[in-house]
Amino acid sequence: MTDTRKPTVLRAADQAWEDSPRHRGVRWAPLVTSAEGRTMCAQVEEIAPGGEIHAHTHEVMEVIYQLEGRAHYDTPEGTCVLGPGDRILMPAGTQHVARNTGATSARALCVYSPARQDR
Repeated sequence: MTDTRKPTVLRAADQAWEDSPRHRGVRWAPLVTSAEGRTMCAQVEEIAPGGEIHAHTHEVMEVIYQLEGRAHYDTPEGTCVLGPGDRILMPAGTQHVARNTGATSARALCVYSPARQDR
């Protein structure tokens, strides 16, 4: 476990990407695990062209900040498209779907608070 009492660096070359076992064309890379962040955790998610994160909810709040590409986010309030620099706040318990209908990968920073215990 990383000692969070001092600054730590994670180099891009050392970042471990994991393919999602549940979602088509999706992979993620943990940036801050729940053990490190304790009160929050964060990951980068990448959706390949044609990929989708199926309908799901989280027991915690999620902030999604779009880094690259465009992604469609379906919520009970409707659909919005995020491009680089846009963000969406998902309150705890909000069902949502993320889709990439573009020709390039869509990459987003996802921050959860409090920390998800499965990350």
